[in-house]
Amino acid sequence: MSKRYWGVLMTYICFVFSVLYVVAPILINGFGIPKENAFLYGKLIGSILTTIIILFLLNPDIKKGVSKDALPFKKSIKWIIIGFFMIIVAQIIVGLIETYIFNTNPVSERSQSKTDILDTLSPIMLLINLVTTIIFAPLFEEVMCRKIIFGTLYTKTNFFIASLVSSIAFAVPHMDFKHLLSYIATGFVLSFVYVKTKRIIVSIITHSFVNAFVFLGALLQ
Repeated sequence: MSKRYWGVLMTYICFVFSVLYVVAPILINGFGIPKENAFLYGKLIGSILTTIIILFLLNPDIKKGVSKDALPFKKSIKWIIIGFFMIIVAQIIVGLIETYIFNTNPVSERSQSKTDILDTLSPIMLLINLVTTIIFAPLFEEVMCRKIIFGTLYTKTNFFIASLVSSIAFAVPHMDFKHLLSYIATGFVLSFVYVKTKRIIVSIITHSFVNAFVFLGALLQ
């Protein structure tokens, strides 16, 4: 793995910890901002700065462009749609497995907590939550998990190993290991879409659509 890619991974890790242990506490203790608002402000500020750094580090990749055997973008659009529905179906299957085999609630406490918080947010905070959920989160997670981790392992191992490792890495920041199977299922589909199109933007958009679908569902509850 190149130093640039290690730089991207370290930047993302620093982003997660800085929001939790630096930016949010400063906003809470220094400015008296409510806890949930402080974390959302922190996520937005951190996301913008992290995006700038990651784009700088990946500038050589951006200039290089997609691989010669990448699927034309117009033909890749169908894989965004296919990937979206594959993830929805995969999540339904995982939900049934968790309910009837593992005897656990398919709705995680983390997801339920996020849903409950939405009802308490002002319109501007809701907008910030939406932006970080459907734009920045898919961007960071796909670049880190699919492009870097999966992409590196796929050239040295095989699809299954690369997908499994990258999917576990995808689950780690969510800190919801009780529902690890859900993240692995999603990760495998996104890896599959990436391999089929060889365009990271396709897996980013697919991930974004799924997050938007979940966000809308939580908002309407």
